[in-house]
This record gives sequence, C-alpha cells and structure tokens, in this order.
Amino acid sequence: MDLFADIFQNSSGFLIILISVGVAILVVLIAYAWNLQGRLKALEEKQKNVAREAETFRQQHIHDATQGIRILAGAMIREEVTLTEGSMRIAYLLTQADETAAQKQQYSVFFQLAEATAHIPVLDAWQQLSKQQQRAYTDERTNIEQAFQEFVVDATQQLLDDPILHDPTLSKQQQTAS
Repeated sequence: MDLFADIFQNSSGFLIILISVGVAILVVLIAYAWNLQGRLKALEEKQKNVAREAETFRQQHIHDATQGIRILAGAMIREEVTLTEGSMRIAYLLTQADETAAQKQQYSVFFQLAEATAHIPVLDAWQQLSKQQQRAYTDERTNIEQAFQEFVVDATQQLLDDPILHDPTLSKQQQTAS
C-alpha cells in the first residue's frame, strides 16, 4: 500500500504510469485495427475472386448454351430432329443463354411450339403409351408442326445467322449498352 500512496503523492509518477498504460492500450488497439484491416483486405480479395469465378462460370454456361443452340438449329434445318424436339430444346437453351429470350419476338415461335406440344408425353411416359396412343400423339404433333413449320424454319435460320450465337460476349456487350 505504501507504493500506491507514494504514486498518488507524486503526481508526476502517476501521470507517467497513466500515460504508459494509455500508450500500451493505444498500441494494442492499433495492432488490432491493423489486423482487422488485413483481414478485411483478404476478405475483399476473396470476394473479388469468387465474383470472377462466378462470371467465368456464367460465361461458360452461356457459351455451352449457345453452342447447343447452334447444334440443334443445324439439326433442325437438316431435319435430323423434329421441329417440336428442336423447339423445346432451343427454347430451354435460349433461356439459359439469355434470361429475356422468351420475351424476344424473333425467338417466340420456339416457345409457342414448345407450349403447344408440352402436353405430349415424352421419354418413359411415351414408352408407356399404346401404339395407338403414340400414333394419335404423333399425328397431333405433326399437325402442330405443320402449322408452325414456316415460322420455325425462318427463326431457326435467323438463329444460325445471329452473330451472338457465334460470339456470346456480344450478348453481354449489348446488355450493358442497353
């Protein structure tokens, strides 16, 4: 207790201890702030890397979708797939490449044909149908395709001629220009 009494009696000694404690606290706080700043920079860098990876993934996804569209469009022109199958697949891939594709007039026929034939069973459901039911659905699909044929073929050719399908980065440039 005599030590504290001496410190309080000698105010300059007390001031030195208070300043020393204050400086020590300040040094600790500065070191902590420095550490937090380093963590924040690392977190920001990590977020930038994640954003870059996500953009790379998105661009690859768009590229894959546009490549699939080109392949399907070519197969439709060569009559290697039915207009219905091609339209259903192209409609799906268009939405993968461009979220607004369903609203675009030049693509609407693919969505219309896909919708008009959506009730027709596919895959396992098709296999479970009797031959008579399959023939009836095939006749119905053929009639629907005939009604859409000219429009689908024109739209398919436009797709093949569309520079965006050959360079998907044009789509991104057009979206940022809009």
